[in-house]
Amino acid sequence: MFKTFEGKLLNPHAEYLSTHIETGLYFYLGSIVNLNEDQEVHFKYIQATTCTGQIQEVGHICRESNFYNPEKVKNFLKEAKLSDQLPLIIVCGSTSFMISCFTYTRMVSPSLLRYTFNESTP
Repeated sequence: MFKTFEGKLLNPHAEYLSTHIETGLYFYLGSIVNLNEDQEVHFKYIQATTCTGQIQEVGHICRESNFYNPEKVKNFLKEAKLSDQLPLIIVCGSTSFMISCFTYTRMVSPSLLRYTFNESTP
């Protein structure tokens, strides 16, 4: 049975289910994302890819896709606080967000600044 805490239902299997749902979504969207031009499909794929820890794939889709909302993806990647900020730098480098990306990257990890001007350009 589910317990309540501060008016919220607690599911003991919620984390397990969430992980498996994200993994399933990652595989499903991965099979259609290259054939689709819908911004929401691309954004959901970026989210699922991030949640499953496929950081290289996040960078790949950010570099190769022209069908995502850069502002929305930039904000999501900032909130995700990835260990490797290269996908965020790719998004910022391909759009007009370079100054905000530079400032954010400098605050998060100065060692990541080497990516800012070297690897962000396609």
